[in-house]
Amino acid sequence: MSTNTSRRQAAALEVPSTPSGDIYPHLLEEVRVFIMEYSPRLPVNEWEPIADFVRDAVASAGPSRVDTAKNWMWSVTRLAHYCHFIACIDLTFETVFHADVIERFVQQMETRSRSTRSTTRSYLFHISSKLVGFQEQSLLRNDIARWEAADAYTMEEVHRLLFAQRTQRTEYRVVTFGAILALGLGAGLTSGEMLRLEQRDVHRYGFDIELQVLGGERRNPRSVPMVRSWVDLLQPALRPLSSSGLVVLPRRSKDSDSANGISNFLARSAVFGDVPNTWRLRATWLVAHLNAGTPLPDLMEAAGVDSLAKFERFIPHLSRLSTSERSGHMQSVGGTR
Repeated sequence: MSTNTSRRQAAALEVPSTPSGDIYPHLLEEVRVFIMEYSPRLPVNEWEPIADFVRDAVASAGPSRVDTAKNWMWSVTRLAHYCHFIACIDLTFETVFHADVIERFVQQMETRSRSTRSTTRSYLFHISSKLVGFQEQSLLRNDIARWEAADAYTMEEVHRLLFAQRTQRTEYRVVTFGAILALGLGAGLTSGEMLRLEQRDVHRYGFDIELQVLGGERRNPRSVPMVRSWVDLLQPALRPLSSSGLVVLPRRSKDSDSANGISNFLARSAVFGDVPNTWRLRATWLVAHLNAGTPLPDLMEAAGVDSLAKFERFIPHLSRLSTSERSGHMQSVGGTR
């Protein structure tokens, strides 16, 4: 989002700003300085595209104290980062602070504690009420649908990802990048599930691997058989690179604040190839199983979803038979004679 766009939004909310840089004069000086100098623990290339929007949003909401501004800046930064880099939603007050988007964002904060998610949600809805008030829940239906229908990778794109993996600078980065690809393309894990996966959750049966995948706080386990063609890429990560017992980014502590661990790692991974998106990796795994005819109840269980509606968004990406093949296939199904 451009600086000019966010400045226009601020002006619409009667937040003064001038070309000379004397912005947010309605705020207490210490609050204004904190907002202007705020710098989160994000790579520069992930903070700069959202910085102006975050500052304008928080300033427009009018925090009266530095500690309030600190909590709001943290929450809005994470929301804006999610919208810009994951959901691909335009950074406008009306979109980012829509109730549907806030709910989606809070739901995907899998690696945060329940209290953190609840508090963040409260902050964001409070800011939303100041910036945009109440809106119809269906406003962003199309934008959210575009996010949910994240395209599966093509074979050419997968080859580029593998090239990027092979050209990482160190063995640790090669192994970690490969584990992320293998767990996404071979088992459909989300980034939160990858971060929680431990060596003890990987079960070998000859040449095959089955993963015990856990939800937040290691709850709600489910078994996911890994696609054989991706087992070899995961193998190097199964030789412990540290004492943590973790499969992905094993040099971190199990108790470390690693919610953005994978996105931060990948942001520093671009060399001579593409950088993977974990949602697209999962989409590729799902589409491959749907094309292969994996029974839906089994796929739903492995994917950790409880509704067929979650698969509807992938229908446009499924392979289709030719007219003659379709007729022959449909005519030969079932029957008792």
